[in-house]
Amino acid sequence: MGNKTNSLDQNYGILTKEEIKNKELIKVEDDNSNCYQSASYDFRIGSQYYIPQTNNIENNIVKKIKDLKNKLFSNDNNCSNIKELKENDVLTIPKYTAVIISTKEKMNLPYNIAGRFDLKIRWALSGLIFQCGTQIEPGYKGKLFGVLFNVTDKEKIVNQNDRILTGEFYYLNKIVSNGDEDERNKIVEFMSNDIISGSINSMYTTVKQLKEEAGKFSRARTSIFIILITFALSVTIPYILSTLTYDKGEIPVSSRMQLRDYYRTSSEGYKTLLKRKFELLNMRDSLKNNGADDKRIKEINKRINSVEKLLEDL
Repeated sequence: MGNKTNSLDQNYGILTKEEIKNKELIKVEDDNSNCYQSASYDFRIGSQYYIPQTNNIENNIVKKIKDLKNKLFSNDNNCSNIKELKENDVLTIPKYTAVIISTKEKMNLPYNIAGRFDLKIRWALSGLIFQCGTQIEPGYKGKLFGVLFNVTDKEKIVNQNDRILTGEFYYLNKIVSNGDEDERNKIVEFMSNDIISGSINSMYTTVKQLKEEAGKFSRARTSIFIILITFALSVTIPYILSTLTYDKGEIPVSSRMQLRDYYRTSSEGYKTLLKRKFELLNMRDSLKNNGADDKRIKEINKRINSVEKLLEDL
């Protein structure tokens, strides 16, 4: 008595080019003859793609799909973040950015054939990384989806006819049924759970901005420090110099001329001289009241005379 299983079940291994064609596993409207390989099929990108918003990196990196629908959808089939490529448009992936893509082709797998797909090595070597559920379940109908990362510091260009993904198909040893599933052809149907709303690029931009702000702050801090030092030196050096010369009881001519030039050009310098004079007068009176010796009082008088000479020169 013969085996009553479907005749397709008698085949094993990976499907060839002819088998993929004859079983009509791939559905597409345009010419795809150059996409068939000896034992695989090369997929192209579809017209829909999604690039996450570059939100502030301190905000939530993920958003629930319900929030996405509430905030971004104008209707059930349209989203401000889901873009549509026109006939001759190219997909531009910014540096350090992820983009959700779909295939141009639709799958039409029977329940005894499964498949796997991934990024072609040529594109991987150019700096792209592809993340997806690589298994194509038996009975799956619709487009394939995944996340494409550009990990380079340059934007990447993908034409709509570029064969960016490759898939292979193989027989199962029996028919399996996952139940009737709806066909998935739109990215929004694929994004059923959490969805990225930031990117490495937004982090890169934020870090760059923080670095620039830190540089500005550092330069400003250095400028303030220089100003404070300059001001301190301009005030304290003449004062220290004058104090040292007062202690000697007289002011040399060269020092007097330097101090005179300073005090002539500085209103603060003139006030300093007057203040110094009154301090010395008060000091002298205090010494007299406390019975200090004449030698100490004479030293104070010399200092007073020195200040008065500077005032006269002004």
